[in-house]
Amino acid sequence: MVFAKRTGPGASWSLFTLLSMEYVRQLQLINKNDTVIAGGKAAALGEMIKADIPVPSGFVILTSAYEKFLADNKLDVALEKLLQGLHHSDMHAVEDVSKKVSMLFENARIPEDVLFEIAKNFGILGTTHVAVRSSAVGEDSTNISWAGQFDSYLNTTEKVLLKNIRRCWSSLFTPRAIAYRLEKQQYNKRTSMAVVIQKMVESEVAGVAFSAHPVSGDTKQLLIEANLGLGESVVSGSTTPDSYVVGKSPRRVIQINISEKHRALVRSDSDDADNEWVSVSEPNAYAQALRNDQILELADLVIAIEEQYGFPCDVEWAFKQGKFYVLQSRPITTLIAKEKYHLHYTVSDLGILHHNILLVPDGYGRLEYQTLVEKGIVRAYLSEEGISQAREHSKKLLDKNFFNALVGRAADMNRRLVEYEPAMGTPALPEWDRLVGVFNDMWSIYFYCEQPMQMAVEEMILKKEPDSDCAHHVLETLGRIKLQLHESTENLLRKGFETFADLLIQRYQITKEEFYALLQDEVRLALQGIAPPVEEVRARLLGCIFLKQEGSWQCVTGKDFAQWKKRIEQSQPGDIVGAGAYPGIAKGRVAVHLSWTNVREIPEGSILVTGMTNPQIIPYLKNTVAIVTDEGGLTCHAAIISRELKIPCVVGTKTATRLLEEGDLVEVNAYTGAVTILERISETHHK
Repeated sequence: MVFAKRTGPGASWSLFTLLSMEYVRQLQLINKNDTVIAGGKAAALGEMIKADIPVPSGFVILTSAYEKFLADNKLDVALEKLLQGLHHSDMHAVEDVSKKVSMLFENARIPEDVLFEIAKNFGILGTTHVAVRSSAVGEDSTNISWAGQFDSYLNTTEKVLLKNIRRCWSSLFTPRAIAYRLEKQQYNKRTSMAVVIQKMVESEVAGVAFSAHPVSGDTKQLLIEANLGLGESVVSGSTTPDSYVVGKSPRRVIQINISEKHRALVRSDSDDADNEWVSVSEPNAYAQALRNDQILELADLVIAIEEQYGFPCDVEWAFKQGKFYVLQSRPITTLIAKEKYHLHYTVSDLGILHHNILLVPDGYGRLEYQTLVEKGIVRAYLSEEGISQAREHSKKLLDKNFFNALVGRAADMNRRLVEYEPAMGTPALPEWDRLVGVFNDMWSIYFYCEQPMQMAVEEMILKKEPDSDCAHHVLETLGRIKLQLHESTENLLRKGFETFADLLIQRYQITKEEFYALLQDEVRLALQGIAPPVEEVRARLLGCIFLKQEGSWQCVTGKDFAQWKKRIEQSQPGDIVGAGAYPGIAKGRVAVHLSWTNVREIPEGSILVTGMTNPQIIPYLKNTVAIVTDEGGLTCHAAIISRELKIPCVVGTKTATRLLEEGDLVEVNAYTGAVTILERISETHHK
């Protein structure tokens, strides 16, 4: 037998020992008040059982068992010594410590009174295979998520049960868990580990569901990912699952994406392996993993869990013999604080002057923006009202006459941009007005060539409405127009704005940076002989924000700018997560590129991080191993280019260019859409 038993003289268990400390508790007896003794995962499961949500039966090895394991084997002192002075950016040292901790746990004895309780409760389950899941104190809370940091083991038999329990305990000290705890400044907070033991559901279909869309943040939709076999294949990102988008009210399936499922993860018959991959034959490999009625049944279950928690959550689920089971649930931490400001674009070479011009009533100024400019980088955010306004404008693209007129205007606009030459023989002021007029006309067309000003068209495609083929044509046409305008505008920027920059730099002895920090009316006055307000200009260069106040656009600096910056940045996600546009996993150093028209050399093996790719940079992408963008959806330029180059791509992160620095070491997982920082270049230089 695996479990130690007392035999011989003096072998009877002390009644005092058994009653003085509780090491194991049945899962149905755990509730939300037991997180300190049972961990976040077990507490969530216990609450769901109370709410009659179908959860596999099981028991919890409490944190008291882990603490006794440490104390009896004198591991507390050893852990303190190993972790002292460790820094999360020193991954070599972190990995070395992790290996040493793993060996200590593997060789340590589990106390006999703990073994007795485990053996008794395992027998009560009456099964041969169980799932062994870590449940750390503080795990799956609303302010921090340890999702994926700790170990779980499926299809565990009695033979390897104790081994996997030790592994769960030691997973508090995997390299990722150590680094995450140190980075989140959780090291000084006592972290303990419980372990959940549940009957194994040998699922026919399994996966993950999100009660709010994890990419768009839309709380009116939920997303289900499903694959054949065990759900670990979805959670680990080792396969591309089916995905289903479901509208909550009225309840309906909005979108179905069926993946090619050529293999499935199932329980292994071997004693040496937990699971194994098996081939899936046609037509099952191309079939929908869940029927529409099953999708809606699971959606009802996910919404019930969300209503129980009171906030968005993700759910791991399994389906067997006509019944759904919930394996675990946790908050979607990136959605708990709803964003008030939605990042639209990030760019570096269209600065204060350009944005003062494009924020006109017939251009981008028709939307509610907050446009931050700092250190030469512009980040334009749309308010909730701005998003609603964009949606209304997008409906115009469904009007055939409007769309055809827009295409005609774009063709004429492209010709005007390419042929533009400054007529400097004429008075400067009329020529400036002509330049501004061309620039405004270009942006009034470009406005419709990107999200979110195409929402109504994209929604038609997602809903597979009768005219969705026409909608595809609209998006493809606008995509071509956007690239043409992007490329042609370079001529206007170079010949037009640069000409006036040279003129005023010579006339007023200002710098080029100061010229591009002027407002358009200040340029007009300077051309009439009135010197630019240099002090105000320099204040803008320290940081400014464009806001619509009392019906007109204002450029705000100083303390007001600082307060707005703090307010906006605090509303943004703290993680770097977007949508996977081309699958794959890549690791490399960050190369940041924020120019709208210019290009840069990209070192070999780099991860390109950008607001959005532009046509000019395509020849320079040969050294790139992955692309990460702030902006865009699955039809954006970066997504298209990544599919052509067959390199992993994550789009629409909203935060990548703000949170990542040139030279940071990152891992891009385009299966999950996550970008993980492995090493900060700034911290490496400080060593």
